[in-house]
Amino acid sequence: MSKGVRVFCFQLKQELVQVRVLILFMILAVFIYSYLEPVADLAQAASEKVSPWAFPHLINDYICQMVFLVSAVFLFSTAPFEGKAHYYIIQRSGRFSWQLGNVLYILASSFLFVGVIWVFSVISLLSQTRFSGDWGIIWGTLARTNAGNQYGVPFTVFAYIVGVFSPVEATAISFLLEWACVAWMGLVVYLFNYITKKMTGILAMSFR
Repeated sequence: MSKGVRVFCFQLKQELVQVRVLILFMILAVFIYSYLEPVADLAQAASEKVSPWAFPHLINDYICQMVFLVSAVFLFSTAPFEGKAHYYIIQRSGRFSWQLGNVLYILASSFLFVGVIWVFSVISLLSQTRFSGDWGIIWGTLARTNAGNQYGVPFTVFAYIVGVFSPVEATAISFLLEWACVAWMGLVVYLFNYITKKMTGILAMSFR
């Protein structure tokens, strides 16, 4: 187990600092900011601050979900993560510990990936944010009126979410479900790539 944890730590340091991963996060930041900009415009026009609970509504949007999951597949596209030190590490740790470390890496990086999306969703509205534990006027207005159409908000805020769940509940449930989805996709990509020794995991997920 300890060897698997060391492999996990090695993969975390090696994979998440790659240029392609940093560029991916930058693209996600720009996408989320542009998606939430109309909400900030609405808040400014209404002279109201918006509470920082955009994350559940983004996760519930079809276009956002498609962008996030395609990004997740790209994040794990290099699975089974066989870098220059691959054979050396297997000799030192054993194949089981190598596989265990990779699975732990996929679970941890999936959590980090979803966490980054949540952070970007908060930062994007920071200039118009009022931190509170309730949905606030803006999210309630978007859920119950057509203000979203008037200001070009590209996603739907469902009245059911705002009415049934508290912001913390909606965020926690959305986060855990998205983490499970991203981790599952990462494991599928890893499995197919490992078995075929080719990047067939991406093809497999395209038929999902």
